[in-house]
Amino acid sequence: MKSKIINMAEYFKDAEDLMLEALFAPEPIADDGFSGQIVRRIRQRLWLRRLCITTALLLGCSVALQPTLALTGFIVHVLENFPGVLGISLDAVPSITMLAGGGALFLLTFVGLRLLED
Repeated sequence: MKSKIINMAEYFKDAEDLMLEALFAPEPIADDGFSGQIVRRIRQRLWLRRLCITTALLLGCSVALQPTLALTGFIVHVLENFPGVLGISLDAVPSITMLAGGGALFLLTFVGLRLLED
């Protein structure tokens, strides 16, 4: 495999540098595609790991969604019945759907950023 890093010294080679480079250039080792197979397997495992982690994350969030919404509903119910609790007025509390939508957007943003990073 050839490196994709560009070195500025490669742009300013004279005839002696080119001759020495040709003299000491390594011959490629014939491996009958072994290196390509290894790289392909590593990439497949990496994508499989990403898929498994994403699937586990989505399944976990789907399982935790109902209790989270129930807890949020309970908190809103407590704030409706006791408006003086914690000094928070009911107008300052967002709706349950807004909280769930914001949480889902937050989760999708971080999953997307993680996928872009890899």
